[in-house]
Amino acid sequence: KPPEGKYILFMMHKQPENSTTSASPTWVDQEKILEQLAIFAPYGIKVVVKEHPSNYAQRPKDYYNNLYKLPNIYLLHPTVPNNNLIKKATAIFALNGSIGVEGIVNKKLVATLGKPYYSRFGLTKQLNQPKDIYKYLKKSDNLDDKKIELFLASYLKSIYHMGELREDGIWPKDEDGGKYFSKALNNFLN
Repeated sequence: KPPEGKYILFMMHKQPENSTTSASPTWVDQEKILEQLAIFAPYGIKVVVKEHPSNYAQRPKDYYNNLYKLPNIYLLHPTVPNNNLIKKATAIFALNGSIGVEGIVNKKLVATLGKPYYSRFGLTKQLNQPKDIYKYLKKSDNLDDKKIELFLASYLKSIYHMGELREDGIWPKDEDGGKYFSKALNNFLN
């Protein structure tokens, strides 16, 4: 269960993994990233950490013990559902991965150290070092709904053929979108 109050959510990545080592070569050591986040966190902001499910029990015990020693780090079990964690988070901190997309959809501030594909839409902030996230938290801008909609439409169209577009050029025509999306979803699930 996440702590009450403000927190930054950090979902650990499986390592070794190309998406972290090549997208963020300067920041491969997640333990050091978390240590920096914890040390530089302003009073009252916690860092909630969830291990990647396929990496569970793969790191040495000392790895987690070192994280437990940091007073504002909260380690969660990998099976804790993401939805409420994301909704209650003040911000999402990501190297790469789909957690950034989930943060954007939920209108959260998303900061990255790597260069994930979704960072090109202006909905995230690329940082030079982990501690910079706290300056980013002071940002009061809300995420622009239209930019989020454009991003989501582009993202879906890059994955699935959605049919002809409406006049707005963003979403497929109603008569096409549903059938193409259900076909894509069915292919994905089966």
